[in-house]
Amino acid sequence: RFCSIESEDAAQALLEKAFASGINYFDTAGSYTRRGIERLSEKRLGIFIKTRRKQVFLATKIDPRDRDGALRSVEASLKFLQTEYVDLIQIHSLSNLADLEQIGSANGVLAAVTQLKEQKIARFIGITGHNHGIAMAEALRRYDFDTVLMALNAAQSANPIAQRKMEAIPGFEQSALPIALEKKMGILSMKVMGQDMLVGRGKGRASAAELLQFNLTQAVTSVIIGCEGMAPLEENVLTA
Repeated sequence: RFCSIESEDAAQALLEKAFASGINYFDTAGSYTRRGIERLSEKRLGIFIKTRRKQVFLATKIDPRDRDGALRSVEASLKFLQTEYVDLIQIHSLSNLADLEQIGSANGVLAAVTQLKEQKIARFIGITGHNHGIAMAEALRRYDFDTVLMALNAAQSANPIAQRKMEAIPGFEQSALPIALEKKMGILSMKVMGQDMLVGRGKGRASAAELLQFNLTQAVTSVIIGCEGMAPLEENVLTA
């Protein structure tokens, strides 16, 4: 959403407004961009945080599953973000149990993020997931991540992939969330609005403010919301 803003001045103004409103957690990833532009989100955040690095908590994500590819990705992230360290580095979008095996292999991305934390290039390490609660639960059992970012919203009583495949895959609330709470992790939620599919009136819908309120009253550390304009930003801040 942030990368859909074409004007660079408008993008920076949105970041400035968020910061001035009290928001100090900024979430990005190397893959967040617009076609034909390399790492647009990280580039914009790099310009923004240059003069206020210690005042923001900066989180980015790694897509490659191999150790060397992950380290190269982080090197590029640091270059675009114009910083020597990030507050949180996350393994991006755990998809299933086979993906988890690849992540934790001898030369997998987990080895890279562990190394980055030891070298203080990342203060914390985490993992993110959009769909597979069982795989995320297993990841949290096996490894000591500091944070987890997962899809949580007022409508998610069952996993969307399970509904398409007619499989009994539980959502994050029933599988991964209890483990994260038990391990006292930093819990981050996303997909608050269900990609806008939950926003509106009528059955199965609610206002953006109500949906955000629901997430903020859960046992979460922070809520990640994509934003492409001043009006929704101001509404979200007011709701918070």
